[in-house]
Amino acid sequence: MSVPRLRFKDEDGREFPGWESGLLGNFSEFIQSGKSKDRNENGNFVLYGSTGKIGFCNQLDYQGKNILIARVGANAGFLYEVDGNYCVSDNTLILHLNKPNNYSFFFNLLTFLNLNKLVFGSGQPLITGSQLKSLNIFVPTFPEQTKIASFLTAIDEKISQLTQKNDLLKQYKKGVMQQIFSQRLRFKDDDGRKFSEWEEKKLGDIGIFKSGAGFPENMQGGKVGIPFYKVSDMNIEANDITMKIANHYVTDDQIKIMKSKVIKNTAIIFAKVGAAIFLERKRIAGNFLIDNNMMAFIPNVDIQFIKQYFDTLILSRFAQVGALPSYNSSDLSIIKANIPSLPEQTKIANFLTAIDDKLTHTQIQLNAVKQYKKGLLQQMFV
Repeated sequence: MSVPRLRFKDEDGREFPGWESGLLGNFSEFIQSGKSKDRNENGNFVLYGSTGKIGFCNQLDYQGKNILIARVGANAGFLYEVDGNYCVSDNTLILHLNKPNNYSFFFNLLTFLNLNKLVFGSGQPLITGSQLKSLNIFVPTFPEQTKIASFLTAIDEKISQLTQKNDLLKQYKKGVMQQIFSQRLRFKDDDGRKFSEWEEKKLGDIGIFKSGAGFPENMQGGKVGIPFYKVSDMNIEANDITMKIANHYVTDDQIKIMKSKVIKNTAIIFAKVGAAIFLERKRIAGNFLIDNNMMAFIPNVDIQFIKQYFDTLILSRFAQVGALPSYNSSDLSIIKANIPSLPEQTKIANFLTAIDDKLTHTQIQLNAVKQYKKGLLQQMFV
């Protein structure tokens, strides 16, 4: 019988009995679809669906703890725990465990097993109660289930705290930026004096836009040289603010063959063609090349300030409508911007960058705890 690498012991330091192998149906009183087809915003009970709470209902269907699993659609296999008095939509499965079994343990076990692997059907993804009932699992005794669940709950609470902290920092920064760029919040110099008034300019007055160039496939995949960024590089976790990593690098010889010109200035880069422009991702980069689906803005003002300002702009509003949405430098150069003096730009940039540093630190902590839990699950479950 399979045994997990990480085991718990009882209060006296003795090992728990071995894990039992069986079908999920054997540990469940029932696995069935929800009953409710009626959503009433004035109902007395919470209505749960495939994505969580979706409204209210009048008729009570279930009480107490259950695990809900999306049965059909794009979210098929998604699961979450519920408790209380509620009803469940008919596109959602209810897993009700036999006693004594720990819901938190089973939730973590099923999360680890990834129920999405059971989903079938190309037109309408689906997972059935019969599939779940026949799922073979390994389960410890109830006391060890409880030990494992308590331990993982403590980790989940840490994840929740860091997630909340991250969300609050984002909300705080968003509110502060609205005040700064509407000039309701102004900075003063080191002697407490007011800075000069902001001036209205066009983006074309404070920098230049440059489009990228074609990137021959036979030159892609290089590991040394100058980074050649593509839109997908902005998805790399380390590139959330400043571009630090590329999937492709090119040598001086390759640059000569392509007749490309390296952008040596520090600039802001973003997508300029296709659906990617609606993601509104902007990144800082320096000494680089970009492909022809991207554009760079090279400012003659404080780069950190203008990056923060760019984050408030919805550039996709200026896209040319067509089969493939896009914009060029003339579309963006005419955008009006209120710009403070350089000393105030620096003050603003330093203030907002400090918040970004806190956000980055919190996100690193959050990712580390999530990775720690993932590693534990691999050792705890079989």
